[in-house]
Amino acid sequence: MLLSATRSWAELSLFPRCGSLRLAASHSLADAMLNYFKRISPEEALQQHTEGLHATGAALTAAAAERQRSTAATVASRRGPGRPKKEPNAADVLMAAAELTGAEETSEESAAKRGKYTNWFASPFIRDILAAHAECDRSAKKTVQHLQRTHQRIDPERYALLSESTIRSWHDKDGELLPRFRALLDDGAGAAPRGWHEQRAFSGHEEIEQGIVSALRLMREKGSVVNIAVIRLVMRAVIQRSQPALLAELKLSSAFVSRWAHEQMGYSWRARTTAASKLPADWRELGAAAAKRIAVAMQLYKVHPALIVNADQTGVHLCPSDKFTYAVTGSKSVSVIGAEDKRQITAVVASSLSGDLLPLQLIFQGKTDACHPPLTDAVLGCRFHLTHSENHWSNVQTMQQWVEHVLLPYCERQIAAHNLPYDSHIILQLDAWKVHTNGDFPDWLKAHHKRIHVLYVPANCTSELQVADVILQRPFKCGLRKRFNDWAADLIQEQITQNNVIGLSPYLKMSLIKPRVLQWCLDSWKRLQEGNGRDYIKFGWHRCCRSLFDVLDPIKRAQAVEEDALRRAEGHVDAPIVSEEQQGTNEGEWDEADTDDEKDELDIMKERAQPSRVQPQRESRKRGRVKRFGGGVDPTRIEIDE
Repeated sequence: MLLSATRSWAELSLFPRCGSLRLAASHSLADAMLNYFKRISPEEALQQHTEGLHATGAALTAAAAERQRSTAATVASRRGPGRPKKEPNAADVLMAAAELTGAEETSEESAAKRGKYTNWFASPFIRDILAAHAECDRSAKKTVQHLQRTHQRIDPERYALLSESTIRSWHDKDGELLPRFRALLDDGAGAAPRGWHEQRAFSGHEEIEQGIVSALRLMREKGSVVNIAVIRLVMRAVIQRSQPALLAELKLSSAFVSRWAHEQMGYSWRARTTAASKLPADWRELGAAAAKRIAVAMQLYKVHPALIVNADQTGVHLCPSDKFTYAVTGSKSVSVIGAEDKRQITAVVASSLSGDLLPLQLIFQGKTDACHPPLTDAVLGCRFHLTHSENHWSNVQTMQQWVEHVLLPYCERQIAAHNLPYDSHIILQLDAWKVHTNGDFPDWLKAHHKRIHVLYVPANCTSELQVADVILQRPFKCGLRKRFNDWAADLIQEQITQNNVIGLSPYLKMSLIKPRVLQWCLDSWKRLQEGNGRDYIKFGWHRCCRSLFDVLDPIKRAQAVEEDALRRAEGHVDAPIVSEEQQGTNEGEWDEADTDDEKDELDIMKERAQPSRVQPQRESRKRGRVKRFGGGVDPTRIEIDE
């Protein structure tokens, strides 16, 4: 019945219109379906199962054989234990033949295989290596590390091939140079066949080089600063005098001069050490509080930014020499002319919040105006103020003169320029030095200039919070040193041209050096105002003040006034500006030998002492007032809106 039904369905659905083809197709399909559903005997089933097992076994056998072949190929590619035998090829045979015949090509190839060899005793660096070995406690490892590290930027390839074993082979167990290497060092070992030795710039001109060396050594004996500029001028002067045509061959670049001084003179860049000040851990909080005091005074007294001035004193050496100079490597004492010269003047450097640079006040040592250098038209045009004291230090009298001759004239010009009221208030920010904080100077201001309000930089924070220290004094003094070095170099060049090198000492008399120092101060001061000098000063004010609390924001100024009024209403009185221990008892506490060129010589405050605040009983409490009018804010001017 199933066969007949299948044939009927195939005939009707698949081939409805074909005669004999339809009949054949119906029979084939029916036979295929019948074979699929046909029951098989147990023998046939066993046969089919056996065939399937045989097929699976054949496949597994083929896979195992493939894995075995792959493993054998991997093992065959690995090198066995011991050195494998190398089959000779044509190139090896030819090379062996060339060695037997002594061919030159094989010799060169053999040398290349041996590696690059450096005969250090034929190089110009051998004495530097031996000096470094002595400085590094005769440790070969430390010597190599020191030389490679110090020359990483200058010439990284100079000591790249130097190894510890090489240095150890030169010395015995006690670190002493072996006799055969001592002989090479004494003989120069300049003719070593395998050594490396580059052509020297002054080869064939030993007399000229000896003249340069003699002049430079004489200058160092006299204590003069020797830097790249001075060495270049000495070279040019000696070559110009002996053989001018050689100048066309030598560029005398900074790199060449530095390397020549290091290799031929045995010089290295040396410096003196200076003392450092201690910065309080909470200097940011102290700076924010100081900035808020400025904001309160600005808001209460309507102070224009051009009338907010920061001033500071700084020592200026009459011989502002560099602290760095070339000297013999390993030397323990490095003397520089002017380093032991303690003659100084004091310069008062000041700037305003609007970016203006105030004229300088220069304080000379003496008792009369005769100690002042002659005034030039340029100095008068810049409104510099020259004064004097017995020890050239700033004191109450010189500060009063600075206020009357520098600060007030500047403020009058700013009042006229900005169309401000003639009696506009002024904020003067000073450091907590005893001359600024003792009663004489603040009392004098209250008696004669009530519109000047003095605020103080927190003690020991001038390196971060005083504009004069942070942004003005360093470039000002760098300009002085640059001009001193240029003057000294020109003078030495003239002496070399005249074949009479006597140094700088005869030209450092007070009568000769004071006018030059005045001119150098004028040039360096003008340099601060050129270009973007105004923006540079504003950046200093932003770093020291506005970054901690923006005093130019009127909303923040109003908030600062409210906070100050509430604090005072609760009975909190400002702590003393500086303790009596910090103020000192006499002027002798400022030791002139402790001055520092890079920092403020007059900032000698000790670590800031935080006074204790003891709250009295409420029934006996009295409202406190600011002890000094200039050190805080007049509370009678504070108004709180309900």
